[in-house]
Amino acid sequence: MEKLAFVEEKLEAKVEALRGSMSDDERVARAWIQLWHTINEYPGGDVSMIRPDGTVLGPFDAGGSITGPWDVSIDGNDNVWVSSSTSHSITQLCGVRTQTCPPGLATGDPISPPGGYVGGLQTITAVALDPAGNAWVANSWNETEEGFKEVPDEALSTRLVASTTAVFFGLAKPVRTPLIGPAEAQWGSAPRPAE
Repeated sequence: MEKLAFVEEKLEAKVEALRGSMSDDERVARAWIQLWHTINEYPGGDVSMIRPDGTVLGPFDAGGSITGPWDVSIDGNDNVWVSSSTSHSITQLCGVRTQTCPPGLATGDPISPPGGYVGGLQTITAVALDPAGNAWVANSWNETEEGFKEVPDEALSTRLVASTTAVFFGLAKPVRTPLIGPAEAQWGSAPRPAE
């Protein structure tokens, strides 16, 4: 929490320094760039779960594998998939139904290998799971350091936007869609925990 407060204070000071000296659009763009540099300077990140009664489980960081978490999806085994934008990976965490996790794991423990699943990933945002168990990952940016420079290298400046998608075939437990309510397995059913 101390690190988070320090980073927030640093960002607020940088944004405040920009007030009055430029247009709103330019200030927002510069604040975004400052945020990016701060995330890279102070890497880290985690996810937490809020239960229906308001209690919080976590934070979970998969042993430091989650950095710059951007998106979360839940598969048919109730496992949690997190896209980590700045570590260029996706991380799979054991969900609430621990009976669907490898033996010995508890809620929030990493199922994915140290560093998460990678495979040609760039700076990613979304992760989505489909009825076949495929994990679709949005490669949103590439060459971010170059793209966020005041004067980027002309040859690399157009590579800031990656605009591609990577797919991990059959990595997740399939989900039944359209999804209304809690995630459910596509084939068969795992026992539900007692309420």
